[in-house]
Amino acid sequence: MKHFNEKEFIPLVVETDIAGKFSLFPNEANKGIGLSNKEMLKISDACTEIYPIYISRMAECLSQKYALNKSTSNIIARRALVPLTHCFIDRLFRIKKAVDLYPKKLSAPHTSFLPVPDTIESFDNLAITTYECI
Repeated sequence: MKHFNEKEFIPLVVETDIAGKFSLFPNEANKGIGLSNKEMLKISDACTEIYPIYISRMAECLSQKYALNKSTSNIIARRALVPLTHCFIDRLFRIKKAVDLYPKKLSAPHTSFLPVPDTIESFDNLAITTYECI
């Protein structure tokens, strides 16, 4: 059985300018995972397909648990799930692209967790303005 040798792998991080690490997001030197317009549309299409499924499921739960009408529960579910789902699918797509570029060469270094956003607005702001929601 082969043991894990840290020096054989490239650390995959959210963003970096440090040589020897690979970033999920491109930096000024265009190192990292950039997405073409076609790839961004593919992500958008994937999200568009799954949004209605999970929004309706969550809306139904909200409606039953809090005695909300269907319209209100749909608005709440959509506001919560769209940014979370989009961030997840975007990061998933970037990780797959990175793994395809460097098969069996990337590692996920141990990092400390960031503070958890306390509202969906805080999460949405982090997801849009930084790459820290990964």
